[in-house]
Amino acid sequence: MKRVVVPACAMALALLTLCAAEAQDRKKPEPKPADVAKLRRIIKKLDPEIRAAQVALQAAKRRLQAALKDEVLNEKGRVEGKVIDQLKLALRGVDAAIKSANKAQKLDPGGD
Repeated sequence: MKRVVVPACAMALALLTLCAAEAQDRKKPEPKPADVAKLRRIIKKLDPEIRAAQVALQAAKRRLQAALKDEVLNEKGRVEGKVIDQLKLALRGVDAAIKSANKAQKLDPGGD
């Protein structure tokens, strides 16, 4: 049994080392000036009303997360559990609204 297990483990270890070395050799591609220019054109085409809604929803999400963190860490009691549940429900609603706004931005990219 040792004659099979030890070489198999050694081979697996060698393969893992080789894969890790190859992964480290790969470098992240640096953004080209053409990519940056393309991104700027895309940003100009964003619908400003939808973008404003996206920013407001992201701010609401951050505030809800802060309120939820405050309720969990700083307050105790049975009533607070209900408050936490309502905050989680509101956070799910904001997440759904953000997804919907992102879809709307994809459907109507240019502002009229």
